[in-house]
Amino acid sequence: MDKMYDVLIMGGGLSGLTLAIQLKKRVKNIRILVAEKASYPVPEAAHKVGESSVEIASYYFEEILGLKAELEKELPKLGLRFFYSYRDNRDITQRIELGPSTYPASKSYQLDRGRFENALIKHCLKLGIDFQASCKIKEISLGKNDHQITLLHNEKESTLQCKWLIDASGRMGLLKRKLKLAKPAYHDVNASWFRINHEIRVDDWVDEQKWQNRV
Repeated sequence: MDKMYDVLIMGGGLSGLTLAIQLKKRVKNIRILVAEKASYPVPEAAHKVGESSVEIASYYFEEILGLKAELEKELPKLGLRFFYSYRDNRDITQRIELGPSTYPASKSYQLDRGRFENALIKHCLKLGIDFQASCKIKEISLGKNDHQITLLHNEKESTLQCKWLIDASGRMGLLKRKLKLAKPAYHDVNASWFRINHEIRVDDWVDEQKWQNRV
């Protein structure tokens, strides 16, 4: 691992990895290190925010980063579909539906974040980006264009220097804590979701061919 980098990205999740790829594609000889606290490979089927992509994200992954092959391994989505109530709701063909019946020109995907991030890490390594997993940012010393970072990996410390230091550590907010930039948040935001272990095909709920052909 080099001791001097142009860019050091703290955090090897979706944002850190995609930024590293974008920078490397733009500036071929740039020296980048992505430092990630988790181990590699990342476990699949992990619950992480960002599994459900929107069209603009898919465009970024596919066109800007050139990750079409990786996206094709994921589940394309039609988007949200709403079925409004009608009588006893037993016949879904009689319920008013709101939502697309065909895939849009720019798709959205349901990502397996573990599988997708593992593919991103391999892509980074192929491009010549340094990736260090299972490491902890122990100390940050900020300068003007010569920041110094102390990493802890397997109980061994190493000191690195970089011109640009990027915080992609998510909730850890390493630079936010370092610079005491945290502010109280008065808006509580929560989400919940679950997985099932088999596929549900809405088409199987009715035998009407015309309805099945449309959706």
